[in-house]
Amino acid sequence: MAKQKLTREQKIRRRRRLRRQMVGGVFFTLAVLGVVFIGTLIYGRVAALLDDTGDKEYYSNLYSSVVALDPVAFGSIEKADSNLLLEAAIWAAFSNEDTSKYQRNEYDQLLIPAIDVDLWASRMYGPSFKLTHRSFTDVTDGSISFEYDSEQQVYIMPITSQAGGYQGIVQSITTSGNTKTLRMAYVQQDSEYAAYGSGAEELEVYKYMDYILVRDSGEYYLYAISTVEN
Repeated sequence: MAKQKLTREQKIRRRRRLRRQMVGGVFFTLAVLGVVFIGTLIYGRVAALLDDTGDKEYYSNLYSSVVALDPVAFGSIEKADSNLLLEAAIWAAFSNEDTSKYQRNEYDQLLIPAIDVDLWASRMYGPSFKLTHRSFTDVTDGSISFEYDSEQQVYIMPITSQAGGYQGIVQSITTSGNTKTLRMAYVQQDSEYAAYGSGAEELEVYKYMDYILVRDSGEYYLYAISTVEN
């Protein structure tokens, strides 16, 4: 049977149909890729929101000097031991700043600028919290003296390691409104830090305390500490 020859009009309609099919196929492929991309993006964001490991590590480090001094519970930052808050800020500056840039006195004691202590106090307690710089003794047993040189505006660091017997590991973070609660596990200070890897369950927890942070200017800062009943 001889093949029927297409007319010019039929050829035009055929080409148009093929173009429509090709365009439709391209749009369908793009739509599928778009759905896959959006799904992947949403999954990644949800996974990131659910995985708060980074926040746990951040807060564990930020409040490590507070945990080491083992403060008693307090209902607001204004009711906390002012010497403890000051000492924790000094140790935070000492632990996190590049101390090689600091000067030393004739007894080789490190001089911590008050401005850096203020910086870490602001990071821990909020921008509205203000320290009163002064000389004082260590809050744990009073055997260590922190001398403040008001003329140079520096703290003369005692030649000793930080007092206290605990290090803190944030076990959970709960957010409600403008409040964030850190469930802080107190473990032995010399324990291997394995809170976020294998072996975390083997650390002996001495007690738990809730560190309550309140939102201020878009960030969360320590406001209260409460006891967790076993």
